[in-house]
Amino acid sequence: MCARQGLVDVIVVHNFDRVGRTGQAFWTWIWAMEDLGVDFVSVTQDIDTTTPSGRRQLQFHAMAAEAEWNLVRDRTQSGRQRKALTGGWPGGPPPWGYALEGIGRRRSVLVVDETEVAVVRKAVSLVLDEDKNISAAARELNALGLMTRSGRPWTAANLHRRLKSPSLLRGEIVFRNPEGSGRNRTRLDEEGHPLHGNSVTVPFPRIISADRAGALDDAMARNGHHAHAVAGVYPLTGRIVGRCGHHYVGAYRNADATRYYRCGGGNNGKRRESRCRDPHLAALDVEAAVWREVVVFLVESTQAEQATVAPAGLFPGDVGKQRQRVADIEVDLQEKEGAAGRAVVDLARNAGLDQAVKDAAMRQLDEDVRNARGLLMRAREVLAAQTRGEEKSEKIMDLVAIARTGSRELTLTETGEVIRLLGVRVRPLGEVRKRSGVKCKVTEWHERTGVLVPEEVPDSRWPAVEELMTSFFRRRQFARGVVDIRTQVNGILHRLRTGCLWDELPERYGAWALVKDRQNTWFKKGFWPLLVDHLNLAGGGTRVRRERQVPPLDITWRN
Repeated sequence: MCARQGLVDVIVVHNFDRVGRTGQAFWTWIWAMEDLGVDFVSVTQDIDTTTPSGRRQLQFHAMAAEAEWNLVRDRTQSGRQRKALTGGWPGGPPPWGYALEGIGRRRSVLVVDETEVAVVRKAVSLVLDEDKNISAAARELNALGLMTRSGRPWTAANLHRRLKSPSLLRGEIVFRNPEGSGRNRTRLDEEGHPLHGNSVTVPFPRIISADRAGALDDAMARNGHHAHAVAGVYPLTGRIVGRCGHHYVGAYRNADATRYYRCGGGNNGKRRESRCRDPHLAALDVEAAVWREVVVFLVESTQAEQATVAPAGLFPGDVGKQRQRVADIEVDLQEKEGAAGRAVVDLARNAGLDQAVKDAAMRQLDEDVRNARGLLMRAREVLAAQTRGEEKSEKIMDLVAIARTGSRELTLTETGEVIRLLGVRVRPLGEVRKRSGVKCKVTEWHERTGVLVPEEVPDSRWPAVEELMTSFFRRRQFARGVVDIRTQVNGILHRLRTGCLWDELPERYGAWALVKDRQNTWFKKGFWPLLVDHLNLAGGGTRVRRERQVPPLDITWRN
């Protein structure tokens, strides 16, 4: 950012290999800073990067840094492969219930850690013998003081991962597992094979028997913890900050197929440390509330233009300048190839020139051609990455334009892109007003069908409504009961139009429980749609409104 603002003239490094350890990384930053008028200076190397000689030296250092990096990587990977093939531990922390023996020697192996095994077997017993689900088992372990390896309380997700690990269920791990997942998954080649060596199965002593492991796996499948956050897109994950200081994450409730956000401080283990009491937030409601503010910000705020500048950080450098750089290197390569071709003919004609001199000249020309080809390859790689970044930037800016104009509704994935661009941060203020667990069928019907909610019924229109009621129910006393039905009808319409909760219904409509009972009875008997259609003939209807289950929100944007 400082370089783009013109605040940087020179970047000083100890050695040019500090710029990047791979060719693409090295030239990406060299050229990106060059496009901004920023020079690199090495404390230990006297290289003028503005001259052809300096460029060759710079390229040599880039190649040397990448060669050294590849050598270190290959040696490390080969050593880990040899350890795994001989039954040793290839690296990283040992699995749950095990410890390393022989650390610092040429071959470290896994052995059972008797202290940790007590926690493992208790956790297995809670799930398998006491038929507890994962959340209950995690709480029980915490209550017994049987904490994780790091001394922290258990969470359901953490315990579930440990109990599902192949080290516990199968007494083995697969080093360079092509089917692995997550941040540390094995890198694969184009054919799907591990990039740095073959897969190796490393066995070690079992903690529980094979039969008990199979029963544990079945028990967890039956009543265990399930991670359902993948059931949808959660554009606000990590962007809502609870009062306890933890961030909210997306979650899914299988019982009613509901997406929601929960504070990370409220996990059954962390809650005791953070004393988190932050409420769960209904995903649809909080996403809608935040998005409304985003649209208002984009349309009305004077800060919007600055906040929505194309995200240049997707990939550093100027794409136009890089295209010209590629073209210049292509011309330079053609000249060097032409010079090398002409030199072959000229040197062959010069019979009096020493052969050693001829060979030295051709070696230098060939090296110049190879260097130019290598530099062109890197320049094209950087250009391809910058082009992908530019395309993504343009896509995001198109989404911003759509959000401003409202020309179409964005998907959750698309709204997430805009929210990330703006650097939105959300902090809930106050509490969420809870609804009952049963959803209002009348509200859902209006939302599903799009039928408008009529205005309240005046005295002048009530006789016609009474006639409709009498024709439907065929019971005069129902229409003229002790309870003022018109007042109750208007109470129903008031709630549907305002979105208030039943117990917030103003007293002028009578006891809210009786009004609610009237609504549900009429809807169940099929009278409500007829009544609404009749009342809507007078016009003035509005869309049904459901109270958002979100507290007041403090929404901020990236400066």
